[in-house]
Amino acid sequence: MPACPTNCGCHTGGLDAACTTPGGCGSAGCGRTLCDLCDVFRPNLAARQPEHPPVCEGCRQRFDLMIRDLYGLHERLLNPEPVEADRRRYQVLDQQGRRETRWADPLAPIGGVGAIPGRTNQPHVSGSRQRSVPINLDTVDLTAPARVPNPTDVARQWPGDQIGHLSVASRLYEIVRDWRDTLWPDQHLPVATVPELVAWIRAGSTDDTPGTRIQDACDRHPSIAATAAELWELRGWLRGAVGDTDPAPRRWIGVACGKCREVSRLAREGGEEYAECGNCGQMYSETEVAELVAGQAGEQRDARSPEQVAELLRR
Repeated sequence: MPACPTNCGCHTGGLDAACTTPGGCGSAGCGRTLCDLCDVFRPNLAARQPEHPPVCEGCRQRFDLMIRDLYGLHERLLNPEPVEADRRRYQVLDQQGRRETRWADPLAPIGGVGAIPGRTNQPHVSGSRQRSVPINLDTVDLTAPARVPNPTDVARQWPGDQIGHLSVASRLYEIVRDWRDTLWPDQHLPVATVPELVAWIRAGSTDDTPGTRIQDACDRHPSIAATAAELWELRGWLRGAVGDTDPAPRRWIGVACGKCREVSRLAREGGEEYAECGNCGQMYSETEVAELVAGQAGEQRDARSPEQVAELLRR
């Protein structure tokens, strides 16, 4: 009989037998219920297999929201708000003393060209700062078509010294291809554009429930935590590129509303003073949210066994 991988001592008939020990080895019926994305104990998760790390319901919903945010931010980057033209006018006198009206921005009547850098008469000397390029390179990088990364040997040896970003389409295509090869090798890959890739990942998703592909990846993909971390980093670069300086919306994933007990619907928009439940509309101040989280966290701590606490410390 194979040995229990975590020495939880729950088996009497092999690893196919049911394991009911909290923090056990994760075989059929095992009580190991830690989320790999947030490391939060979830006592109501279904049983898992050793090679299938669980992801809690709140993190599944957050993963789906993150994919949706990536699509929205990418569309904003592709279609920026038009720059407001400088429509000021002033009058000047020509050499014959006649008055002439001129635009501050010569192209203002047709929409303007935005800010025009001034010209300096100072000579260029050694050590002067190199003139910046007239375009935003982050925008060009992130909105470029999908391509297969092909770094040089030096770039592979020193990845931290490289500048620029892989495009959103390139990163999503790598993730989609990895998911397809690992979980659904008989399916065709979508077209390598951001709308098609996002639609493929979110197939079947609604506003409240992630689709089947996200659910299956959270159940069965061995690197779902690394994928979530990569997408979270990409979302940050996109927010910076579009100029989102307001605080990101705060969502309390896995926290139940004190009124309707709905889980994962408590959120506060950036800059707002109160958090709101997306199900019943109950409003919470910052102090009330802290008390709600502390009370539910205490309930979870009381439900943990010493084995679960030890596993949390190991992680």
